[in-house]
Amino acid sequence: MNELSEIAAKWGANGQIELIAERENAVYKILRDGTPMALRLHRAGYQSEAAILSELRWTLRLAEAGFACPKPLAQAGWILIGKVGRWTLCLCDHLGGGRANWGYGHPRWYGCHRPL
Repeated sequence: MNELSEIAAKWGANGQIELIAERENAVYKILRDGTPMALRLHRAGYQSEAAILSELRWTLRLAEAGFACPKPLAQAGWILIGKVGRWTLCLCDHLGGGRANWGYGHPRWYGCHRPL
């Protein structure tokens, strides 16, 4: 969990990390300035980094165009992903499905950028 705290801090997150779901990927609820965020760990070998980045960029464009979806958040230097061991990580501004609906009024989304 210490590695997760360190990588989450690169996105400005602090506080407790709570596991929300663990399926093909693991999704954690973290806090950034008191606001809940979704930290998603992509299972090694499930998707390439290029595919993950493509999805994140696509979802970012949708969010910037006003589409109701989680918005991927970049680290300093506009880096959208991080690494912990063999896992690739991303951070989104909220998680609306699964066990948590953090009050944003968006359609049900699970994980960082995939609709149910």
